[in-house]
Amino acid sequence: MKQWIMSCVVGLVLCGASMEAQAVSVSLDFDLGTVGIQDQATVVLGGTVTANVVITDLTDFLQSFQFDLDFNSLVVSANSPVDTGTFIQIIPADVSAPDVNVSGLFLGFPGPTGDGVLASINFSTHNLGMSDLILNDVTLIGASAPGVVFPISPVTLQKGTITVTNVPEPGAIVLFATGLGGLLLGRRFFKVNSTGQ
Repeated sequence: MKQWIMSCVVGLVLCGASMEAQAVSVSLDFDLGTVGIQDQATVVLGGTVTANVVITDLTDFLQSFQFDLDFNSLVVSANSPVDTGTFIQIIPADVSAPDVNVSGLFLGFPGPTGDGVLASINFSTHNLGMSDLILNDVTLIGASAPGVVFPISPVTLQKGTITVTNVPEPGAIVLFATGLGGLLLGRRFFKVNSTGQ
């Protein structure tokens, strides 16, 4: 009998461990067109970049959210307005340095689930250097029925980084060199054909 009780306890513990909630992830992604999270961006001085705050692995119905995004105001500045994500309507955001405060609310039930963009924030660069974009004070509120809300947890956070340089990215240099090479070859080909040789 004692062994049977112990087996039941172990079974319940294992069952409870397998039912543990999967962590929702909130990350910064600079390129939504690329598979996976692109959490690094290199921008030329004077340029702009869009940081998308994305949520993944959301299994509950999202009712509302709030987050702060800290940045290095010596290197970049946030531009207003903050664009609405694919998930939820954004309440006008405060983009004052040194952080952006964003809140969103879904009116109705059920709210969105799955993966999507919470907000898109545009940054302008004004000094050389690096700026970590750090998410903090993240609150996600879920709903299981109209008017029945609860905090969504656990939540994992992933920061992003903007590096500001005064030299174009290597990809732009390669593209420029390829175009220049094509023009030179085209000119040479045109000269050879126009002389009849």
